[in-house]
Amino acid sequence: MTRCNKDISTYLEGFEVPYVMEYLSREILLKADTKFLFRESGRKSNSRLLKEQFARKGTLDAEDTVSIHDYCLLYKTWIRSLKEPLIDRETQKRLTDRILEVGPDFDDSRLRLMAMMLVLGGVTLETVCLIHCIFFLQQIVQLQAKNMMTAAALADIFVVVLFEIDSPQKDDTLDRKLQGLITFVEFLLLGGADIELQDALKNSNAVNQKKTARNRSDSRTSRYTRGSSEPILFEYRMREFDE
Repeated sequence: MTRCNKDISTYLEGFEVPYVMEYLSREILLKADTKFLFRESGRKSNSRLLKEQFARKGTLDAEDTVSIHDYCLLYKTWIRSLKEPLIDRETQKRLTDRILEVGPDFDDSRLRLMAMMLVLGGVTLETVCLIHCIFFLQQIVQLQAKNMMTAAALADIFVVVLFEIDSPQKDDTLDRKLQGLITFVEFLLLGGADIELQDALKNSNAVNQKKTARNRSDSRTSRYTRGSSEPILFEYRMREFDE
């Protein structure tokens, strides 16, 4: 685990995310003006070598990674490799059920209510990682004039990274869910729910500061001062780090 880069968002300062997430997002932002970030594929033929090298060293050497797209590939693959998704499955179901209820008429108020579902259960490590991802991608969008990656383009890519969308065959219901989720992700990347996400982080911070103060008064040391009161480990699993 490592402290969040405050350049991603000042609201994340002090929170922790897995090292792999922080490292890759930081490296990608250094070249965020590169055209077609996340759309251009990394070196898939060499992806196994890159993953093994990253697992061994914790970094990617310049001579091993000639393209920023390799970092983007690893970023997406790592999120997809997690046993537990950043948006828990129960919340995913509530969101898709809401999409089917509302139909194609998504206004900002409905989308904002959907965004509140993301933090309804409090701020866990997964929630912090999700918010980190959203704020990170927002910075990519800010450079869309150079990198050609709009919020809509990134939403189309990341909808299958953040949501488990598996169906043996395509049908009208699946199309409606997919289009609704793309609209929802685009809304998040345009900053439509920033206030709700920031408030959740601030409230979590305030709660945990009180817990820390109480623990200190009891002469105990708190292991976790942010996010969930219980550790949720995000392990780097090579056997699951595959497309």
